[in-house]
Amino acid sequence: MMFPSPCNIPINYGSGLRKIPLMNFLKDIRIVTGFMTRLPVTWPQNSTMADLAGAMWAMPVVGVIVGMITGLALWLGGLFPWPVAVTVIIAVMVQILVTGALHEDGLADVADGFGGGVTARQKRDIMADSRIGSYGVLALIISVTLKIVLLGTPPTWADTFFIWTAAMVLSRGVLPVVMIMFSAAKTDGLGANAGKPSATCAGTALLLAFIIAGILIPWLAAITAVIMVFMTAFLLASLAKFQIGGYTGDVLGTIVGASEIVALMTGVIWI
Repeated sequence: MMFPSPCNIPINYGSGLRKIPLMNFLKDIRIVTGFMTRLPVTWPQNSTMADLAGAMWAMPVVGVIVGMITGLALWLGGLFPWPVAVTVIIAVMVQILVTGALHEDGLADVADGFGGGVTARQKRDIMADSRIGSYGVLALIISVTLKIVLLGTPPTWADTFFIWTAAMVLSRGVLPVVMIMFSAAKTDGLGANAGKPSATCAGTALLLAFIIAGILIPWLAAITAVIMVFMTAFLLASLAKFQIGGYTGDVLGTIVGASEIVALMTGVIWI
């Protein structure tokens, strides 16, 4: 029996039109999970980077997966009578391990490039350098500190889990929308090789993220968080266009990390 993919409307995206059975839902999830995490998930056979664009509707699903794993770390840590900060720090460490510090790496590179370069070419060259500078170090310290403080604010671990998972879902769900609204800064690199999702895929990702967030946190909080996350992503992508001519993989990683923090800030206000 054939079931349509969220992106089978039919619109040309990725490698072309697809008529997708139910198993390709799982295929798309495997592709995005393998790309955005360090979980032991192998890409489906014969899949390439060209298939990633058509699978981007599943980015919020990856947010749920990461949220559940780190939520488990929060719950287990909460069983011990140590300070709240210790449990939160352990959970943040788990998240970093699960995602491979992909977004933190992007944030550090963007901070160094935008802060240290003069021309767009210089900024891109600095971002491509594997070494980290003072701007990158400070950006990481500030972002991780903000996350720890925010995660230690809700009154219960259940509240923390739901807010955190919603933040992970929304920060990833907005990414395909950014990619169709803006252009890549260069023709090579991770950002360009990922391709462009269709409007259908991007809309599906954002809608799915909003629905999941609405289940996890109060609807008014979810609506506010979606607006704040979209504004954050749009402003950062606009800054990248001004600084280096468009987005790169590092910029997309920065958008995820910054959107996650903004969503946490919004969620904490409503709890």
